[in-house]
Amino acid sequence: MDGWNFHGFIALPLETYANKLTNGEYTTADEIEQGDFVDVMLGALSIAYGNLEKLDWFVEVCQPFDKKPASEISKEDAERLFREFEILAKKKLEEKK
Repeated sequence: MDGWNFHGFIALPLETYANKLTNGEYTTADEIEQGDFVDVMLGALSIAYGNLEKLDWFVEVCQPFDKKPASEISKEDAERLFREFEILAKKKLEEKK
């Protein structure tokens, strides 16, 4: 085992990004882990970008995982989606500076 777990490696960092992108408490890591993974990513990006029109490709990639708890998402899929989210989030956070 490499010590990887969804809560520590995906949910907690996503909670931090979501709060930064939305300027407030958006959600909790527990909610992300229980099935709000996609909702939180798309919700935070929608607020940061104004809408998701230019990110329709990302919305499409996320669709199969919508409303699924962490236990139903493979490590590889979770990491791939989070990496894509992180790139988009960092872009907007850099613009805020």
